[in-house]
Amino acid sequence: MTAASGNLPGAEPGALHEQQLSSASSRTASAVNAPLCSRSRRQRSYANRAGASPVSLAFPSSGGWDRPATATVPLHLNAGPNTIEIDSSTPVYSPDLDAIQVPRWPGRHGEIEQGASTAPWWTDPASLGAMPSSDGAYDELLAAVQARVNRYANSGDAEDVLDPAGVRDAEVLLGSERAATNEVRHAVGLLFYARHAVLAAVDGEEDMDRAQPLLEPIMDQIPDLVEQIGVLGRRPSQPVRLNPKTAPAIAYGSRPLGEIDTVIAVTRHAILAADDQTDIVPLRMNQAEAHQLRFTRTGEVADLDDAIAIVRSVVADAATSNRLTTLGTFLQLRFAAAGDTGDAEDSIAVMREALDTAAEDDEDRPMYLSNLGRAHLTRYVYVSQDPADLDRALSLIRWAVAATPEGELGRDTRLHALSQAYRMSFARSNDPADLEAALRAIHETVEATIPEHPDRAERILDLGVTHLARHQQSGNRQDAAVVKDAAKQVMRAVPKDHPLYAAARDMLDLLRRRG
Repeated sequence: MTAASGNLPGAEPGALHEQQLSSASSRTASAVNAPLCSRSRRQRSYANRAGASPVSLAFPSSGGWDRPATATVPLHLNAGPNTIEIDSSTPVYSPDLDAIQVPRWPGRHGEIEQGASTAPWWTDPASLGAMPSSDGAYDELLAAVQARVNRYANSGDAEDVLDPAGVRDAEVLLGSERAATNEVRHAVGLLFYARHAVLAAVDGEEDMDRAQPLLEPIMDQIPDLVEQIGVLGRRPSQPVRLNPKTAPAIAYGSRPLGEIDTVIAVTRHAILAADDQTDIVPLRMNQAEAHQLRFTRTGEVADLDDAIAIVRSVVADAATSNRLTTLGTFLQLRFAAAGDTGDAEDSIAVMREALDTAAEDDEDRPMYLSNLGRAHLTRYVYVSQDPADLDRALSLIRWAVAATPEGELGRDTRLHALSQAYRMSFARSNDPADLEAALRAIHETVEATIPEHPDRAERILDLGVTHLARHQQSGNRQDAAVVKDAAKQVMRAVPKDHPLYAAARDMLDLLRRRG
């Protein structure tokens, strides 16, 4: 994110994959018993019943036109026909809905394959998929490990417990302050015991050595623990029961880790169950997206490695501009997280290929221009300091903005990138014309950003940063007033422990020192 020092944000998939929204601000649909399905970008929609409060749901980018995303919302529906109204709460845009899907109650009418129970096995159902409490990271990891063992006990899919991501989660729990609690010993001990049972014929002794000291001290304190161990021990000899039909939807990266893991597992089942007529590429791309969302929750670069490996395998056989853009975005994210300059270089090559692959009349071409420009800007700031990178970034992003009509979705994001590029150009050249261009772009960005936009606070901060640069050059009091107002807006909009709050406070301190 942009701070007063002028640093640029890392790649953000939501900012790079802009999706079309319809021109209507609300829609109605007749359906029965439904979660809500949409592929639209970071809009907020509501659904309610007569006399009930609206239900709010945020939609992010899906990552490309050929990649629908799904989001789930609980609704109180009557038996038989129901009318669902979707309202974006803005006068212009509403989600571009492909379908509203209503699952049957699990286990009835053949909706789930025979024997493929999704019921929790040994944990409290309320703990699975719950949003983090005040001990958010701990609770979320614990629920994710519990859900992983539950899925394995129900389906017998060994990948659930053999996945290195589960071991990473378990090790974080064992390194926490609550490592000695019964709930951690129970969940992590069963995970390692399940791994031992799967790998016993090969080499499961290391997992047994980890499970035993966790489970033995609580053997008399956890009801049915002996029986649970027996279930896991017998599971490898039983048939795997795939559940490819009922997939929970993941809407955005702030969803609980256990839900993201479930999406990965169910998508894996769908791929395993696919026949020769099924196109599994969309499933693979959704799987990659889920691994990337996992990274947003854990910060583990290994989760991003998994996402990148999947997308690389897909584009090697079926490259499209949108899939290449997704790969380039993931590479930029990994560069921001790990600092490997090779990822910065690769992201430019991939974004360039995405642009070259797109037709001249491709409606997403402005997005591809902007993405490549942002990749060059990232390399300029963090790697090369080569003026050619900055010039190339400015040229590409200017083209992208020029090709995007006023009011069209994505223009605000491209204008924001343009303001950053001009500010970097001013820092290099000290040319007032660059600073004025940056100011024009950031003002237009903020004006085009709806109040509910998740990046609005960051953009207002950038407005203040850019005016601070001019104030430091000229001492203009009007610039100082804008800086103060921007900082106050940001500090009101975000919690005190948010990085933008600290950046706004630092910006005010710089202004005060300037006098």
